Amino acid sequence: MTFIFDKENHLAGAAIMSDDAGVYIDMLTIIIEKKLGAEDLGKMIFSFPTPTYGLIGTLIPLFLKK
Repeated sequence: MTFIFDKENHLAGAAIMSDDAGVYIDMLTIIIEKKLGAEDLGKMIFSFPTPTYGLIGTLIPLFLKK
């Protein structure tokens, strides 16, 4: 996984090579389009741990880096 952040520390792009890439890209597209940050993602509730849940756990610390 590779993530690209803009100057305001919003996710601006991503590249993923995985069997689950489609699932990840669906979620990443929403995060990019809505300019969601660590606080927004931390408030999200997932009905069941899925690969997307793991993706969010990976992204939150990256949003907090400056």
